[in-house]
Amino acid sequence: MAEHEDLSKRSAQRLRVARISVEQLGLVTCRQLHGLGLSERSSSRRLRSGQDEIVHRGVHRVTGAPGSYEQDVLAACLATGGVASHRCAARLHGLRGFDREERIELTVSSRRASRLEGVTAHETRFLESTVLGGIPVATVEQTLLGLADVAPRKAEGAVNSALVKRLTALPRLVQFAGRHSARGRGGLVVLRGLIEEQVRAGGATESWLEDQVVEFLRQRGFPPPVRQYRVGRWRLDLAWPERMVNFEADGRLWHTSPSDRRRDVARDAALGGIGFRIERIGWLELNEDPDGLEARLWRCYENSGRGRQVKLPNIKAAA
Repeated sequence: MAEHEDLSKRSAQRLRVARISVEQLGLVTCRQLHGLGLSERSSSRRLRSGQDEIVHRGVHRVTGAPGSYEQDVLAACLATGGVASHRCAARLHGLRGFDREERIELTVSSRRASRLEGVTAHETRFLESTVLGGIPVATVEQTLLGLADVAPRKAEGAVNSALVKRLTALPRLVQFAGRHSARGRGGLVVLRGLIEEQVRAGGATESWLEDQVVEFLRQRGFPPPVRQYRVGRWRLDLAWPERMVNFEADGRLWHTSPSDRRRDVARDAALGGIGFRIERIGWLELNEDPDGLEARLWRCYENSGRGRQVKLPNIKAAA
């Protein structure tokens, strides 16, 4: 009878361990095992029998659980008490430019994470965090602040991405920056500049190519355009309404259909009919002939007349 009860107890413990590991991407901590009533000897027996394997000190992976980047991040968080942040958090939030990020980057309240191989640790006393897919992660706003500090060249695209995906909004970013203004945070000046640019520009870019075109125009000395400017039912990528000029980032060189192309032609013709000049910018030209592209865009910009700002709500887009 006692042996039967012991077997039942172990079966119940294994079931509870399995439930925890499912919620934690195949991971379980020694503290959680002890909380379920498993002794040090029982935990060691799980390792010897091949049920578990050590990932970090105090963190086990259940044998057979599929590995992933997210699992590696969570294992580091469980081992340190840290929160995924900076470029690591940018990937977890799905921000533009970080989909292939391999770094595991945490923010912690101590130096513990610095002893983990392959983990970059940041220390702070002020961190706004949430939970994403079971992983403790910096909020989108906190992530953007971290990116402004460690990856400023990619931070603008990440801000645009977060706004387009509605992961945050400009008022929330302004409030966040205000909360952190007195704390001397790295990256805060850069983040404030990006927020001010969003307010000036009128809208967020919607693709990686638009980010590249905006940076190209900035480097080549073009006046800042208005982004996502509305004319009737259309939104123009990068417009100078007073000159009736629009530059379109055309990222559909190969992955497009004839009907898409026909709609683009009809749209450009309709806008041309009311006085807008449209110049389309493709990735190949941007990267293979930037000087020729600059000359073409300057000709368009400088040869366009100065007119009044126009909004045409009654214009119908071509089908």
